[in-house]
Amino acid sequence: MYHNGCLPTDYILNLLFYPKDSQEKVGREATGQCPSENPDQPVLLPHEKDCGKFYICDAGVPHLKSCQPGLHFNPALHACDYPDNAGCDSGVNKKGREGFDISCPLNEDGNPILRRHETDCRKFYTCSNGITLVHVCQLGLHFNAERQACDYPENAGCEK
Repeated sequence: MYHNGCLPTDYILNLLFYPKDSQEKVGREATGQCPSENPDQPVLLPHEKDCGKFYICDAGVPHLKSCQPGLHFNPALHACDYPDNAGCDSGVNKKGREGFDISCPLNEDGNPILRRHETDCRKFYTCSNGITLVHVCQLGLHFNAERQACDYPENAGCEK
């Protein structure tokens, strides 16, 4: 029981460090690494391929979690962190399937750099201070790279 309706520190830390469940449960990839009994502290495991994802083990079952956009899971801290601090090299390639560079140069004027997604006309990347974020245009609109905004498909010039 908590004093006067206060929440335990562990619960508050969970809200800060463990993002909302992505609603995906996983099987084979991390199951062998999750302990069958819950220890005092949660067991967090890095995702095999995606630096922005990790697992929280619950009674031997891994639950897939996602960091906020632009962050990577840092296994040393057991938290999401800036990519430079996380030390993960196995994340999504810096180049998409068609060779578009989605890395983010630092902004000189403080305005985000917008780049079209390599495979989806509705998606685009914003780059802010070296962090890539993926955005999606409203239904029925495509990203127009020339105008740097979502636009009608006939104006956007995207044929994917």
